[in-house]
This record gives sequence, structure tokens and C-alpha cells, in this order.
Amino acid sequence: MSCRIRQAEGPRIDDTVFSANPLLTPAILANVRVTGDCLQVPLLPRWSVLFRGAHTFGRVISFCGNSCGVLGSIGGYPEVWCTPCGRSASGGNLRYFFPCWHRAFVTIEEQSGEWHYSVAFLDACSDVLHTVCLTRDSDLEAFRWWVGLNHAASPGAEISPHVRAPSRVEGPSGLCEGEVVTLSKQRFSALLRRMIQEEISIQISVGNDGLTQTAEMRPTHLREDAEWLYAADDSCGLRMRIARLTEIFFRGSS
Repeated sequence: MSCRIRQAEGPRIDDTVFSANPLLTPAILANVRVTGDCLQVPLLPRWSVLFRGAHTFGRVISFCGNSCGVLGSIGGYPEVWCTPCGRSASGGNLRYFFPCWHRAFVTIEEQSGEWHYSVAFLDACSDVLHTVCLTRDSDLEAFRWWVGLNHAASPGAEISPHVRAPSRVEGPSGLCEGEVVTLSKQRFSALLRRMIQEEISIQISVGNDGLTQTAEMRPTHLREDAEWLYAADDSCGLRMRIARLTEIFFRGSS
């Protein structure tokens, strides 16, 4: 789901629960923000370097969303390969388009005595393009090293100097290649119910101006109401804002 992060100044970290966090070294603490119940660690906007190390995190949950839906997948983050010009990259089921990427930060939260970590990547309008959440099976030491290497030491270093306003014309394309058919919302819902009954797999792609994420799903759960539809299996989930959709494209396979 597309969401917008507000940049707000919060209290200092002193005398908060975050003072006991094992990830926060003195160097990192030089440039952090406490916003509500979260602490944010800004990262350097060097996208190829950031994603070069993400595959060391182990088992994570990765999300890609837009105003109509969000796709989440759990598993190891893929190795990412950037083009020589640095404008785009690909890795596993992810395709990146970097000109509209603006800033990134690590979010740290404390819940019931446990620390929760995630990384959010934003465009110039503060809309979230991509989120990576650590799990209990993630490699925290590898993540600690990655944050120490990539944190922005000063506020001026955390903003991409070459950012452009997001464009709906540019960005990932080809979500539906080949011959496709257009489905109504009702037919799409009926198709998912049939897939659950017959244990049929479907490939789902969700994209925004900076990222396309694809997942293979054999849906086992389906929930829907007048506005939302949620489908999932053991490794990925799709949440769609049905009320906003105008077209759904489907491409069958032989």
C-alpha cells in the first residue's frame, strides 16, 4: 500500500527505550530521529551499495505497494545486479528503477521486550517504494554491519542529490507481457476462489514508479469486503484495494 512518511522532529534518544538498543553505536546516534514509538536511522542514498549487501540479511519480508495494493513475500533477499549507469537494477523477482528514489532509513521499534527492524525506501514525495522487514530468522549481525557501513552521518548526506519528481510515464513497465485479458473485479475474485479449490498457482506483480515485485502464489486464504481483497499462501500475500481498481490484467499460460 502506498503510504507517505512525514518528516517530523521528535525527542532526543536519551532517556528513551532506544538507549538500550544493541544496534545503535555512538557513530549512528549522531544522526537519528525518534518519531512516536519508532527510531529512524537515515541511510546514504547509494542504492547499488545498499542492495549489494541486502542478501546477507537472511530471511526477510519484502513489500512493494502502490495506491491500489501491496505485495509481500517472505524469504531470502536476492542478490541485486545494477546496470553500469546505475539507473536500474534487478534481482530475483525484483526490478528497480532508481531515478525517482530519494531517501532511505532503518526503523527500529520495541514491542513486548523485542526489537523489530525494517528498512524503508522513499521517493521525493515521501511515498514508500519498498520496505524490507527483518524476521526472527534474519542475521542480525549482518544487518548491524550493513547499517554501520551505510548510515548517513549528517542530515545533508541522507538525501539523493539527483532525485527527480516521480513520473507515471517512466519507471518499471511490462508488468503484463504478451497476450492479456482484462478482468472485472468480480471475475478476478471468482478466479482466486477457483484457484484455491483447484490448488492452481498464479504469478502476481505489483509495481510503482521505482520498483516491480513479482511472486508465485498458490492461494490458500481469501478474504474480501466492499473495499479490500486479501489473498495469501505460506510465502506471500496480496492486499488489494478493490474499490480503487479500474482494470485487472490477466495472462494465462499454456
